[in-house]
Amino acid sequence: MRTSSRRLVVTAVSVAASLALTLAPAAAAADVAADVIVSPSTASQGDYTTLTFVVPNESESASTVKVKVAFPTKPPLASVRVKRQPGWTADVIETKVRGPGDTCDCAMTPAVTSITWTAEESARINPGEFDEFEVFVGPLPLVERLTFPTVQTYDDGSVERSAARASAEGQSAHPAPALTLRAVPAVAGEASTAGDSESGVISGLTRAGWTGASRWIGVAAVVLGVGVMAAAGGLALVRRRGSSLTE
Repeated sequence: MRTSSRRLVVTAVSVAASLALTLAPAAAAADVAADVIVSPSTASQGDYTTLTFVVPNESESASTVKVKVAFPTKPPLASVRVKRQPGWTADVIETKVRGPGDTCDCAMTPAVTSITWTAEESARINPGEFDEFEVFVGPLPLVERLTFPTVQTYDDGSVERSAARASAEGQSAHPAPALTLRAVPAVAGEASTAGDSESGVISGLTRAGWTGASRWIGVAAVVLGVGVMAAAGGLALVRRRGSSLTE
């Protein structure tokens, strides 16, 4: 019985080891696969910043010849400028979209909705390589997150897509590059509580109010100075008259 138990344990260990060796290459291949990312991954609302789209080649035999990045439209980015990329042609597409709070077609303005970079023969992204594509954007809208769905095309005709969310059919498991936006903190002392009368008065004064107050203080100081000088002159005159009468 003991011998049978030992043989069973040895057999189970062998099977587990074989499965581990079989699954290891698949796991390693999954770790190697990389998605298009955007750098930086965080920025502040209202800022202008340079976004760098890092595009790795995920194919073992084909080269990347085209990269398309879609830009958000709800809300859109007011300004998008493309950095020239040697060996690549950038096709910037603008579409009329509504800005934040706009409700009629008359308020629609042009905004960049996508940029497609197409490579020359010498600039293709070969297997084992990556490339970077830069744009300068801003001001960043008052939202928590922006996503940039991408389409990567290879010279063998294959296409790799990313999406803001995985589709219901699970066709795309690659997440789109995303930028997290931080809210701008309120300036210290900008607001005051109603219960604190002193801080309320101070925070309520505008720059013009401070200027007007300083002018009145200056006038009062001049008047006070003149009064003091007059009083001092009068006192000196009285003392002189008094001394002359005594003599």
